Amino acid sequence: MLLEKIKNMKAIVEEVHDLQEKVDQHQQFKEFYESLLQEIQKCTVYLDVQQELQETFPTTFQHPNYLEIISKMKQLEETFEKEPKKGRVVTTFRNFDTYLTNLGEQWFSFAKAQSNEAINTLKSVSKIMGANPEIDLIIQSLNGLSNKWPVRKQNIDYFKHQCENAKLKLTKLQASPAVQGFLNKVSCNEATINDLNPEVIDWLKTNQLDRNLVIRFK
Repeated sequence: MLLEKIKNMKAIVEEVHDLQEKVDQHQQFKEFYESLLQEIQKCTVYLDVQQELQETFPTTFQHPNYLEIISKMKQLEETFEKEPKKGRVVTTFRNFDTYLTNLGEQWFSFAKAQSNEAINTLKSVSKIMGANPEIDLIIQSLNGLSNKWPVRKQNIDYFKHQCENAKLKLTKLQASPAVQGFLNKVSCNEATINDLNPEVIDWLKTNQLDRNLVIRFK
């Protein structure tokens, strides 16, 4: 009788143990799923940004080599049922963190190179001409977007649009490279009387800005 009870209790213990293993396995799969979902979201952000940048500026932004990460994803797909470990998910998708960081640095460098000269020239124009809401908006937009990351399609499109607006504005003002060079020096307080060559003086007079020019000694 006692032996029978002990046998029954042993069976219960084994059943509870099996159930606990299933609970533990369920928890493993839950953590695996949550980790996978989080990494896929980050991966999607990167791929969306990469695609938009490449479509808008194809000569500047190129896809990296995805062969290594594709191989890791294939291995994860083949083994996750036996080893649903969230650590393997993080390891598999780790490259995307590097990709996103590198792409961000590339964007900052590209955006500043595209916009800095126009921003400095427009700032000088604004100084000479006085307050101009249209110019101020272009400067503010280019400054903001060249320091924003990650960027979305609407950000990229607007950045390109405002770069074109800046060029158009300078074209309408007929600001030649020599004039833009003078204006850039003005924005940095580096312009001297030697920079007032005939081309610059003619431009100032044409745009009725010669009366806005003041010469000071240091």
